[in-house]
Formats: sequence, structure tokens, C-alpha cells
Amino acid sequence: MMTAIVHKTLRWPTRRQAAVAPSLDRLHLWRLLLLASCILGTSVAGFAQARVYVPAAPPGSNSATYAAPRDEWLITVQGKFDKYSGKHADILFDGDSITNRWEITGKAVWEAKFAGRAADFGIEGDRTENLLWRLSKGQVTGVDPKLVVLMIGTNNVVRNTSGEIASGIEAIVSQYETLCPSAHIILMSVFPRGRMPSDPNRMKLAEVNQALATRFTETTDPRVTLVDISTNLTQHDGTISADMMPDMLHPAADGYRLWADALQPYVDKYAPVAAK
Repeated sequence: MMTAIVHKTLRWPTRRQAAVAPSLDRLHLWRLLLLASCILGTSVAGFAQARVYVPAAPPGSNSATYAAPRDEWLITVQGKFDKYSGKHADILFDGDSITNRWEITGKAVWEAKFAGRAADFGIEGDRTENLLWRLSKGQVTGVDPKLVVLMIGTNNVVRNTSGEIASGIEAIVSQYETLCPSAHIILMSVFPRGRMPSDPNRMKLAEVNQALATRFTETTDPRVTLVDISTNLTQHDGTISADMMPDMLHPAADGYRLWADALQPYVDKYAPVAAK
């Protein structure tokens, strides 16, 4: 995990540099402008909302010779955009790796209950701020879901306070309410992590969940339903078993079945399968 960012001044190349450095062609300069816009939180004129990744190397060239940052995250995000953005889905899932793994660990449940009518925008390792960035780039444009399922926050636990995490989640809910005006939102309490109830990260996330329970009630925001399945994922003494979460963070297949069961009443209510 990167703990510090070193800021360097980007200078426009001289003619001599432009002539001898193939990496400084027009496409690469566009990439630098895109990177700068992401850092500064501004937009580049003509930037398409659904396009977040522009390769440094032109098609057919040797990518090993073109200077470029590690861009796996942007490639992954672009893949999700290409797969789901701009296409209607009755149900939209968003979050981090726990959400992303619906189509991996929870694949059998996903194919039985959600495939063909749901979009999964979950990205491995994402924090609240990353999800907000994706939304700012047009991720949900054209999807128009009836039901949104959010599960995010666990990756913020090291760098943020419980109050900051809760505020980040609230900001995401607010954005979804604006961007998906026809959708009801299922906000999942952040899943427990760590084997013991005394695990510091789990205790912090419990504080987050308590703040969310106070903020989102039927009275304060009728468009949002908070769903907590923490007790379904833990044993009677509060510990987490390796059968339920092999790495004490990500649910096993049984965890996704429990999650799907908890969601089913809301799917039936807000996004029922159309009668044939």
C-alpha cells in the first residue's frame, strides 16, 4: 500500500526532447493530461465519460518502450465500464473486492439469481474515494437500475477514522440517489473482518456501521434500506470461521448464498423478474 505521494513538476518537453523521446508523442501527452486531470479533480475538454483508460503506447507498437505508470486499476475499471456502463440493468452492485467476487467466489449464486439482469461494478481494493471517482466519470450513465446494492468501506479502515469512513459512504449514497433517481438503495453494513470480535479493524467497522444505522432509517431517508448480515457471517461467540471467510475478510461461497438470501425480499419488491 502506498503511504506517500511524491509530487513532481511536469514540464512540457523541448523540441529536442520531443524529437528523441518516442514516449512523448501526442497520445502520451494526452495520457499525461488525463493523469493530471485525475490528480487535480478537473476534467479534460472532450473527455468521454465512459472512457477512463487511454493506453500510452499506440496500437501495434512495443509497449515496453513507452514510459507509462502502472495502470492496472484503470484497465480494470475500464473493463467494468465496457461491460456494464450504458446498458440497462435492473440491479446494480457496487463496492470493493467483496462485491467484485460475486462473479468469482459467488459465481454459482450470481448465475442463478442475477446474471443477465445485474451489473457488478465492484473493484478489488477500492476505497470510498475510488468509488466516488468512478461515479464522477460516468460509470452509471445509462444503467438506470431499479435496485442498487452498496458494500464499501473495509479498505479505508487503515487510513481513515470510523467517522471519516461513514462520511465517505454517505457521500456515495448521496451520489447514487442523484445519479439513479429511480432506484431504491440497499446499503450493506460493512462486513466483519478479523477472526476475533476484539480485532481493531472489526471494532472500527462496527463504529462505522453504528453511524450508518443512525444516519439511514426509514424516516431519515426512505430511499435507503440498511441491511446488516454480520451475525450470519460470524459464529455464536462472534468469531469468524475459516469456512465462512478463509482469509478473515472475503466470504466463501456460503457467504454469498447468505447475502443473496438476505437480498431476495428487496429484489422481489423493487426489481422483480418480469412476468413472461
